[in-house]
Amino acid sequence: MRRSRGLGETARKSMTVVGAAYSPFLFRDGRKDSLWAQALGPLENPDEHGLDRAQIVWLVGQHYREPYEAVFGPLPDSRLTEAGLVDDGEAVTGVFVKVGKAIAAYERQLSPGPSRFDRYVEALLSDDEDGAAVLTPDELAGLELFVGEAGCTNCHNGPLFTNHDFHNTGVSALPGLP
Repeated sequence: MRRSRGLGETARKSMTVVGAAYSPFLFRDGRKDSLWAQALGPLENPDEHGLDRAQIVWLVGQHYREPYEAVFGPLPDSRLTEAGLVDDGEAVTGVFVKVGKAIAAYERQLSPGPSRFDRYVEALLSDDEDGAAVLTPDELAGLELFVGEAGCTNCHNGPLFTNHDFHNTGVSALPGLP
């Protein structure tokens, strides 16, 4: 099975964030219900970015102070984060949460672009026979199965081909994963 690589290797391949703004739950098991909460996990995961919250606040102060403070106000006293000093209980975690919200604001802008399938449907709706030729014969045969006998549209429907529900897909569980 393919896996994602960061500082280490993750248990599963990362899912795309393109179009994630439309999903009510994130991760394969739905353990996060907002983009900002999802965005924070990889930052602290030792196999992905491997940072702690104080390091993140330090990095924001070093590289993004001006844009951060323009949106969220002043960063906490830098002595909290220098040399790995401990969070005061709220300030560092508050910045960490705001970083997640800033990442989420960016991710919300990542919408899927038009696909060849979208062009095919548009051509059908406008009686454009040339445009309808965008799909190969094999793709058209697959589409016929998808919308017909295979029953794929029972779950894979709507503009993103998902009903956002959780399904047993037959993929075996990995040890240590929910």
